[in-house]
Amino acid sequence: LPKVIIPKEYEPKEIQPVKTEPKPAVQPEQPVKVTPQPTDTQKTPEQDIKPVQSQPKKEDTPAATDIKVKDKPTKPATNSTVPIEPIKKIPQTEPTKPATPQEVKKEYIDIPNILSNYGYTIKTYENTMYIAGYEINDNNWQAKVTQIASSLEVEKEFLFGGKGTEFFKDVLITKDASEVLSITAVGDTTSIGYSGDAYLVSFLPDGTVLYESNYGDLGRDNGVKIKEVDQNGYAIIGNYYVNNKLSDIFVSRYSKDGTRIWLSTFGGKNIEMAVDCEVTPDQGLLITGATKSFGYGKYDVYAIKVDFYGREKWTNTIGDDKDNLPVGIITFSNKKYILYETKEELRKNSHNIVEVDHEKGFKLSFKYIPDFEENLLGFSNLGG
Repeated sequence: LPKVIIPKEYEPKEIQPVKTEPKPAVQPEQPVKVTPQPTDTQKTPEQDIKPVQSQPKKEDTPAATDIKVKDKPTKPATNSTVPIEPIKKIPQTEPTKPATPQEVKKEYIDIPNILSNYGYTIKTYENTMYIAGYEINDNNWQAKVTQIASSLEVEKEFLFGGKGTEFFKDVLITKDASEVLSITAVGDTTSIGYSGDAYLVSFLPDGTVLYESNYGDLGRDNGVKIKEVDQNGYAIIGNYYVNNKLSDIFVSRYSKDGTRIWLSTFGGKNIEMAVDCEVTPDQGLLITGATKSFGYGKYDVYAIKVDFYGREKWTNTIGDDKDNLPVGIITFSNKKYILYETKEELRKNSHNIVEVDHEKGFKLSFKYIPDFEENLLGFSNLGG
């Protein structure tokens, strides 16, 4: 509606304070005539507002690469939703004594480096922490592992890479039979291989490189997670990009000396992305990620179980007509769970947990929709 402007001579006069003693009301000498202004209930023809024509909702046009496939997986899981009681708010209590600057203890540390440092994953071994990430110097990315003592002092920094772009996404610390400690990190490299390969480096605490290898094709391939399977070796998972456009999930088993024992890839005609993996009691692997090839069309949670030799035992998907993206796998009370988020309306994410039987696949699932916008990045099991 047009803005109603009151002429200056009709503006209300300043209100005088009211005194306690009552006085007879004084009538104004000359009453002021005010021309009634149109309100929103009395509209003139010039003020009629035409209703806004609602635009027809455009249907999402799938990309040329979004091809629905019906040939996998074996048995999609049934989504059973069980309401979860909301967490009660903890009453806030006033501190008995306000903290002073002298009482506040610094419980963190900034890595003393003028360069740009980024961290993806932190792992602990005995009393030492290791951060996997990268460092940028003059637009040159180098893969980096930072060793930090329990006192939060930086002990060592290990840098790897060439003139391209390198980064580490995960790190594993192990000991061999002779108690020799080794650090193995997995990530991405463009300095060796094709346009981008999964990058694997193993080295000693003094910086001596035991071995360095890469894996990939013409696309931008990368390693995501590394897990120790037994005393003789470990497994890594990552993304294998086909024709520089679409990706599959790869799983690879290595011996402690860096020899690749087997390699398996999983996926369909669209996009698959690896997120996390865990070792199962039968020394197989449970892998989770996201898929657009199988399931309900958009991103769905994709789970794969392989045996000790990398052979597929089963695959499952779970999700709905929205994007469902896994956060990771956690073991609790000898059971494994996949935590994932669903992109709900109004920019909210619902948090979902699905139980996984490593022999049969998905079991019960639970959903919780928080009152606010929340994104989960990870979780940990503290003392059971």
